[in-house]
Amino acid sequence: MIFYTKSLSRPLAAIAKISLMMNPVFRRLSEVNKNKWIMRIKLIVVLLTSAILQVSAATYGQNVTLKHDRVKLATVLNEIRKQTGVDFVFSDKIIAAARPVSINVANVSLEAALEECFKNQPVTFTIDHKMVTIEKRPVSFLGMDQLIIARLTGTVKDTDGLPLPGASIAIKGTSKHVITDAEGKFVLDGAQKGDLIVITYVGFVPQEIVWNGEGPLNVKLASTVQGLDDVIVVAYGTAKKSTFTGSVAVVGADKLSKIAGSGFAEALQGMGSGVNVTNNEGNPGGDTRIQIRGIASMSGASKPLYVVDGMPYDGQLNSISPSDIESISVLKDAAASSLYGSRAANGVVMITTKKGKSSKPQINFRSAWGTSDNAVGNPVKANPSEQLLYTWEGMYNDQFYKYGMTKAKAGDWASGNVLGKILKAVNNSAGQPSYVSPFKHINENYVLHDGNGNPYLNPNLQMVWDPSDYDVNDAVYSRKLRQDYGLDISGASSDGKTNYLFSGSYLDDKGFASNQYFKRYTFRTNVTTQATDWLQLGGNIAYSGSRQNSSGSMRAQIFTTTMSSPWLRNTDNTDWVYSEKTGKRMFDYGSYVNNFFGIHPLNNGGDYWNNPNDEDFNNNQRNMISTRFFANVKLPFDLNFRSSLGIDNNSTKQFLYGSAVHGSGQMAPYGLTVLTSGGNATRNNTDVTSLTWNNLLTWNKKFGDHSFSALAGQELYNNNLLYNNAYGEGIMQIGQFELNSTTKNWSNGSYRDRFALFSYLGKVDYNFQDKYYLSASYRADGSSRFHPDNRWGSFFSAGASWRISNENFIKDVDWINNLSLRGSYGTNGNDKLTTRNADGSPGGEILYAYEGVYEDDPMYGNPGLRPSALATPNLKWESNKQLNVALDFTIFKGITGSVEYYTRNSSGLLFQKTLPLSAQAGSVVGLNTNLGNIRNSGIEVALGAELIRSKDFSWKIDANISTLKNEVTYLPAGAFTFSNRVATYKLEEGHSIYDFFMVKNAGVNPDNGNMRYWVQDGSGGWKTTENYADVTTKDYQYGGSALPKAYGAVTNSFDWAGFDLSFMFYYSLGGRMFDYGYIERTALRGGVGVIPDLVQDRWKNPGDQATFPKWSNDNYSDTRRGSDFYVFSNSFLRLRNLTLGFTLPKGISKKLGMSSARIYLAGNNLLTFGAAKNRYSDPETGVLGNNYNGNADTDNGVQGSRRIYMGGIQVSF
Repeated sequence: MIFYTKSLSRPLAAIAKISLMMNPVFRRLSEVNKNKWIMRIKLIVVLLTSAILQVSAATYGQNVTLKHDRVKLATVLNEIRKQTGVDFVFSDKIIAAARPVSINVANVSLEAALEECFKNQPVTFTIDHKMVTIEKRPVSFLGMDQLIIARLTGTVKDTDGLPLPGASIAIKGTSKHVITDAEGKFVLDGAQKGDLIVITYVGFVPQEIVWNGEGPLNVKLASTVQGLDDVIVVAYGTAKKSTFTGSVAVVGADKLSKIAGSGFAEALQGMGSGVNVTNNEGNPGGDTRIQIRGIASMSGASKPLYVVDGMPYDGQLNSISPSDIESISVLKDAAASSLYGSRAANGVVMITTKKGKSSKPQINFRSAWGTSDNAVGNPVKANPSEQLLYTWEGMYNDQFYKYGMTKAKAGDWASGNVLGKILKAVNNSAGQPSYVSPFKHINENYVLHDGNGNPYLNPNLQMVWDPSDYDVNDAVYSRKLRQDYGLDISGASSDGKTNYLFSGSYLDDKGFASNQYFKRYTFRTNVTTQATDWLQLGGNIAYSGSRQNSSGSMRAQIFTTTMSSPWLRNTDNTDWVYSEKTGKRMFDYGSYVNNFFGIHPLNNGGDYWNNPNDEDFNNNQRNMISTRFFANVKLPFDLNFRSSLGIDNNSTKQFLYGSAVHGSGQMAPYGLTVLTSGGNATRNNTDVTSLTWNNLLTWNKKFGDHSFSALAGQELYNNNLLYNNAYGEGIMQIGQFELNSTTKNWSNGSYRDRFALFSYLGKVDYNFQDKYYLSASYRADGSSRFHPDNRWGSFFSAGASWRISNENFIKDVDWINNLSLRGSYGTNGNDKLTTRNADGSPGGEILYAYEGVYEDDPMYGNPGLRPSALATPNLKWESNKQLNVALDFTIFKGITGSVEYYTRNSSGLLFQKTLPLSAQAGSVVGLNTNLGNIRNSGIEVALGAELIRSKDFSWKIDANISTLKNEVTYLPAGAFTFSNRVATYKLEEGHSIYDFFMVKNAGVNPDNGNMRYWVQDGSGGWKTTENYADVTTKDYQYGGSALPKAYGAVTNSFDWAGFDLSFMFYYSLGGRMFDYGYIERTALRGGVGVIPDLVQDRWKNPGDQATFPKWSNDNYSDTRRGSDFYVFSNSFLRLRNLTLGFTLPKGISKKLGMSSARIYLAGNNLLTFGAAKNRYSDPETGVLGNNYNGNADTDNGVQGSRRIYMGGIQVSF
């Protein structure tokens, strides 16, 4: 558009300019000559003006043809300029006040076209030759209906007359927008007669109504096929759910907000079919494992690709505040995810953050307070008396059954030695031998017996400790305050061209165990602006800073008995020993007990930032900056170009300290004396920066019944990791935790890793009559992880959908509202080689798996090298071929559902194959290769129904179930077994990658109390043996898979008179679990506290039909050999969430100065049902199904899932 000032038309401006140029000439002329020249110039001006006016008149006479619907006035004026050549004079402020224009004229005069454009507008025009000036319409020329800016009121209800709270009412073409309250009512200021009012509500047919300027607007919306018109976020864009041929699970902010956790990942559990979420770490800020349609890697790794606001995300999941998230889309099949190529091998989790919507600034504040404990309660250990009697029993059994003593002599021997079995003898302050325990020491046997194998406690014993002094669970676990706050401000400019959101949040979760905590600060800004008609700019910047104490001590807790205390007692057993620095009780590191575990159950109780007691600590500090910027350009021919840049920087610092004061060998004066060896310090620093830059060209066009869309693009991804670490010992000062304070045994190291992807991608979608849909995509990835000869991988997908319910032969079936059949087939790749640890757990990534690598290997001070990886230039891409077939339906206007079948065949799996010892060299233990195929298949069913909907009450139910069959289909190297903490597994064709493979238990021999096992008899049959040495791997049998066969959830939601209640039950079926914790909780083992209610069914006398064998003091291991005795069904049901809320009536909220206010109570994991819970084990385990030293596969000692209780408020202004 060309702009001019209002004082000059273009012709006169040109003449004035010429005159100005001639001024110096006039000054040099004589007066006579000057007059002559003036007369000549006047004549020229007259002639030029006449010519210009004739040309202007000719142009002015050109006719105009226009056809537009609800477009900006500036757009129409630009079209008129192109057709007539006239120019327009206006200011941005004036043109912004104009209302959208709808016009349909053919071959009319310029003046007639302009009259039509400016009808009922607050602006007007004047024509001056070839110049059209636009200015504000004088008030005197406005009719009263145009002059008054009205307040539009009304209600929005469904066809049954029930209010629709949260419906959107907007003036089309403007940013003016409101939503209905709980009664479906709304008030919209700024409406004018003739405005087009747009009313929308999810699940209902939108309406557009031209307001006549009179009376309230009462609207009834008809229900659509539920969710079909919902816009979902998909790869590199959005799509209507009804047109999408792929498989996607969508979770909205309303559902995420009900689950209180450190991050969004744990909240996804049970929210969608095909997405298996395991929360196996109960420490605040702990990791969550997400599997989408099974495991397709030989290593067991299953991490999906995370995409935030359209760009791949490489940060910590817990760095994103759940309150910043608008929606999450989980892309499950190739049609949905193949555009992401190699990075989508394990599926894609797409996160869309919130943006500004309303024209008026909106302020939302939320706060919540609560506490937590373990989702599965801690077992109660045997009290000191019981522990003595249980230990006596094991010692008696050995002497009577094994060594042949009489019952009386066996009892005497056990009574005389039981105290020394548990405790160390020490000298008290008087130099007398003594034992420090919860009992006051007496020089008598603590346990007596009746001579017939029945023990009892010496009645002269006197307890001198309180139960809290020896209760290790009480020492480790306590309910602490959990706080969560969030504030966001959002809105849009008055012209609707710019929207914005600023948010901040703070989480302080102190957890339940010891000194665990997770503190996080987040800040986010999100701005989008329509800079011009053809250019849109936008971006967001997010910062997150967190601190975490990740202490864990599950096995250390198990390896305690109530005969000892976590705190140090004086040798006279009269008082506790206190730190002279802080006054706190000192920790006991096995001063008085045998079989001390070596790690204190209260380990890592210190904190790098606050450690007055000089305790050891394990802290993490993370800082994340994530940026997303884009420019969107509208091009001719319905083309659109978008360039996006995303940069993520994640910095992690780990601070570890081994106390210089607390530990074995601690000395008086306690708390002030440094250990002989001193303390130690470790620092690990990781900095990862990733950059993604993509450029996309899209095209959308409709030709009658045919709709087309296409996408072509290019993407660059670069990842750069820097790591360094240092360690030192000999900290000989208190209160010093830095490496500078270490004095010996230093070590340090550093490395840098880089890798990159360069990609081309394209996609085409076709829609005919909203009945038939086709889609196809292609992507080529070039990965630096492979040799140049094998660097490029190509991936594709094809999908189709048939909207059967739109066919004439079924349209008249009233109870079928929607029926769609869709299917897809496609491929993904994988360039990540994740090692498989010897115990079967996932290891680390090998970034350049094809290269031969050497490492330093000095000898006697001379430099040297040794191989650390063998070159494998033939290494190539993994391939994932996926098939998906689905039926979507809506019946009886309120019941929705989908049934999907999928197969996922992964071949040429990247794997580090262990070499025989004779082939290993240097530090090389394996060869990187493509080895084996895996298939995942299953059925997914999702159902939803609005069972009751009335004016005062509604009840909705959603349910989903997913089945999974994981199978190794090709293993060219042959089957092999591997072990993980007693449990053994076998990898073999026809079985899952985590099938238990162990000797089968044959039960307890009732005659002698020994455990029996099934072994082959050499004739093709089976026999039992009590000698575990007879067992070989040939006797092992399959015991089921650690992977569940099915999982899902059922959610109920109720609303009544402002109250809302929802609860979700999550379930997992068919998986198996090796319960290592159960081995130790039921064992009579030195240093381990027995759990009485678990061991009632043990063998005591010949003839007993018992579950557990007889206890033994001499040979504990024989009573607890590895077998399927400890492999259990791991099916469970859990009350995942319960939320009760109340929203204040609108009238009360307004009186309090708020637009809405809600208070609520919520709980996570409140109830757990299943066999694991009865054994005091949490059923949510690592991928191996083994709960050795915590429920994760990382041996970190962290307890399982937490139960969280929260109460909070949510207010909006």
